[in-house]
Amino acid sequence: MIRPFSIHDPAFLARANESHASNTLSWAARVVANGGAAPSENTLTALDTFWSALVAAGLDSKVKVVNVYAPDSLIACLTPYIVGTGSDPWGNMGPFTASELSVNGLKGNGTTMALDTGVLLETEFPAPSNSHGYTLYTFDGLNENKRDGGATDSGGVEQLHHLALATTSLNYSTPSAGNVVSVANNNFAGYVCMMRVSATDLEVYRANSGTAHALLGSYSGVKVGTLPAVRSFYVHGSNNVGTLAFACTRRLSFAALHDGLSSAESSDFFDAIQQLRTDLGGGYA
Repeated sequence: MIRPFSIHDPAFLARANESHASNTLSWAARVVANGGAAPSENTLTALDTFWSALVAAGLDSKVKVVNVYAPDSLIACLTPYIVGTGSDPWGNMGPFTASELSVNGLKGNGTTMALDTGVLLETEFPAPSNSHGYTLYTFDGLNENKRDGGATDSGGVEQLHHLALATTSLNYSTPSAGNVVSVANNNFAGYVCMMRVSATDLEVYRANSGTAHALLGSYSGVKVGTLPAVRSFYVHGSNNVGTLAFACTRRLSFAALHDGLSSAESSDFFDAIQQLRTDLGGGYA
């Protein structure tokens, strides 16, 4: 005989009594509310470890939007761990299907696929903010003249965080095309953290299991323009005045928007993400 589900069932009570961070429990509940299956215990434990590391490093108040690209299901992957002012789940453009998702992350097709975070950057980082950043983890080091994330208003005047792994270089600009860090980054796979840390400084850090965390490049110049106010931030491509542009084919396994970080904070962020992806079983270099 099939009995109706009851909150008094031992299995339910055992699950409910498990100790997990409130952020992790909220995320798991939202995955189910978004139509997905309950995430695995291994994923929940990995997220607890990740969040504990951010709290210990004082980064919990600085991260505004986080997607951990959980491999449990496509819906889990599209459900951000920290929503911020964005969408839950992220908008699925293309769309991505389960076949593009693996334990190593989500892979774009270079033409029609991207994720719409729903984040309006000027809302998430209100003017006159000079502290904002974008971090991603790419599993594969493909060289292509594409963008892993971006948003542009007003025909390119107001923009943030265009990452292009062209033939041999990484280009990062905020908030106007005149403020650019362009540095050699050939075939790099791993953690890349791009930030405006003051009114005059842009910084880009990178790291992976074989490359120690270090400053990759910087730019000193007075900030021009404002952050996009009406175009939401895309990942796996760029929102170019309302149209997907420069969609990439790289497999991404982490994305976050956050305040500007110090070098030490970026290093701690890398350590937390690297451990997260290790605990999830893939998606790290």
